Amino acid sequence: MSESVVFENARILDGSSPEGEHDRFIHVVGNIIAEVSNGPIRDTQARRIDLRGKTLMPGLIDCHVHVIAAMLDLGRNAALPDALVAYHAARIMMDMLHRGFTTVRDLGGATYTLVEALEQGLIVGPRLVVCGKALSQTGGHSDFRGRYDTRGRLSDATARRDGPHLRRGRRMPAGGSRRASTGRRPRFMKK
Repeated sequence: MSESVVFENARILDGSSPEGEHDRFIHVVGNIIAEVSNGPIRDTQARRIDLRGKTLMPGLIDCHVHVIAAMLDLGRNAALPDALVAYHAARIMMDMLHRGFTTVRDLGGATYTLVEALEQGLIVGPRLVVCGKALSQTGGHSDFRGRYDTRGRLSDATARRDGPHLRRGRRMPAGGSRRASTGRRPRFMKK
């Protein structure tokens, strides 16, 4: 059975009036607001919380966040291992929830995996709406390469980060492939 809570004597700030509604009673069953009333609500099983002198308001929504931005240097942030990014995102989202945000929309970077982690109860945070990875033109604010990109080929960077055993991986040049059975080298088109 869902938990039942009655908030008593609350000032409700819902945006419908400048000063809010005073001395209201709110009945919540599970995560659903079942009733809002001017007078006491009868539910003998409900836990009661007296909010006299306090304000109750709906959760805040932030439509432009970056939950995976653990540091201001977005270039360094983009080079972090995925697991570390996920731990940072979990902390960032919990902090958002503690500040009153119950829904946030990530505009570049967060993946659906974080949504699944929230839904499975693995991490605590606001509802998360993701837009996927950021897209940018060359040199735009999502292009973290410097004027002289020193990161090397992606496979080399991955091998340095994830271990020497990855160096044995096969590189597949654009437009060519190599079959293990023939041992032939990739063919490239001549200009």
